[in-house]
Amino acid sequence: MQMSKSKKYVLWVVLLSQFIVSGWIIARLLYKVPVSSPNDSNVMGSRSEQEPASAETANAAMQESDSVASIEGRLELAPSLKSLIQDTDVVFIIARQSGVESGPPVAVKKEPVRNFPMTFRLDASNVMMAGVQFVGHLDISVRIDKDGDAMTKNKGDLVGFQLKVPVGSKDAVIKIVEVLP
Repeated sequence: MQMSKSKKYVLWVVLLSQFIVSGWIIARLLYKVPVSSPNDSNVMGSRSEQEPASAETANAAMQESDSVASIEGRLELAPSLKSLIQDTDVVFIIARQSGVESGPPVAVKKEPVRNFPMTFRLDASNVMMAGVQFVGHLDISVRIDKDGDAMTKNKGDLVGFQLKVPVGSKDAVIKIVEVLP
């Protein structure tokens, strides 16, 4: 099969953009990059000086109003799993729209392991991609991760979840009760 130069170029652009977005999502998750678009200076270089200041003001106002919406609660660890926790473990708290099992999550938070029960708060500042709203009902999953890598799910990681948690909840409880085989 032979492709024209223009089709090859379009394919190359699509693949490159997918690679860039994937890298931005991973960087956001691992290094807690603030919510922003890939054009913002804190993600991928300096912002154009010709961009109106009103866009920056509007973005800040939107993030401020979105931060009011949150899910708060506590993580509980099954007593039988307490001996499996190590100081080097990290906790990933992951929120997806209810019923959605694949694709990028709505929000993710990475925390060091502390004493259990452990309190948590997810809000718009934890959103993975600009433009995604922190609203509705979310499925919350928690993973105590042994290698600290958000992209892996390894034997020995501890997990728990709670389905259909409404944004605005102040008393969500996620019980960590399972060890990945």
